[in-house]
Amino acid sequence: MTNSPPEPSALFGSILSLDRNSVFGVACIIGAALLYSLGSVLTKTLLQHFSVAEMALARTAVTCVFLMLLTAIFYARYLKLTACDLPLIIAYGIVAMVLSPFMFFSAIEMVSVGVVLIISYSAPILIVLWMRIVRKVRIVPTVLTGMAVSLVGLGLVAFPSGGIAIDGLGLAYACGGAVAMAAFFLIAERQLQLRPPIVVSGLGYLVGTLCWLLLVPVWNFPFELLLQPMALPVPLHLPEFPSLYLIPAIAIVCTVTPGILWLSGVKYLGPARASSLSMIEPVFSAAIAWMLLHEALSPIQITGGAIALIGLVYLEGPWRKPVLSKALIT
Repeated sequence: MTNSPPEPSALFGSILSLDRNSVFGVACIIGAALLYSLGSVLTKTLLQHFSVAEMALARTAVTCVFLMLLTAIFYARYLKLTACDLPLIIAYGIVAMVLSPFMFFSAIEMVSVGVVLIISYSAPILIVLWMRIVRKVRIVPTVLTGMAVSLVGLGLVAFPSGGIAIDGLGLAYACGGAVAMAAFFLIAERQLQLRPPIVVSGLGYLVGTLCWLLLVPVWNFPFELLLQPMALPVPLHLPEFPSLYLIPAIAIVCTVTPGILWLSGVKYLGPARASSLSMIEPVFSAAIAWMLLHEALSPIQITGGAIALIGLVYLEGPWRKPVLSKALIT
């Protein structure tokens, strides 16, 4: 008795299901990048009153409280952790919530933003190399081509008007930021095999909050500034609000929501493809800053944004081989 070939309808159904998951994952990453970009622009307004570390503590703590409440109500069974779970959860929280932002902001204080962006967003290439060397996944040439085009575009988006500043320590911070970004994508992938995105995000922010409390003791936090009215970007046409309301609003809309979307994207696309798509975030940030903060974009920056988008479209085009889905950049 010979095996009959699968029905065409069954094959079509499996392909359609794969495409649906893929589209959902791409939408999650793009939505997360858009909300993260909006949050970074709104946070820039608050940084006129708070330091970077103070804002990081406030945003991380509010996000942690909100996510852990949701987790305790709807996903309490996933909070049962074993000794084997703790190392990866602690590593994820430290790398994603502390080291990555610390490295990035330290680097841009010493090196031109364009250089930092190019180095930091080389993280997808590090992930691809990790998957090739450690996991023995075959690298598709179009993957590296698309990534390289996007990196060139990002460099032009942040093209400095006053020359390029280079500093050895700054470059080291930028390289550290790239490694941290690659690491938290890979760690997140491992965690998402065991827990829903909201639980992984909540536990990560819990670890991050504890770390920031060590770096910024709570008794040194300027609580008096929370009641001072602060102006939002003019194009929003909103009245002034105390930061006591603004910080939770930004945390929920621009941190909690994109955090869950981002982890969902990693779950459906895998770390390599998700990290590649995340390179659209600086393009969104530049566009939103142009619209809300009137930070004019030069022709070079606009060209860079277009080049970065072309690189991402190339990665996501219909010629991409679906068989490579979550393994590399499917």
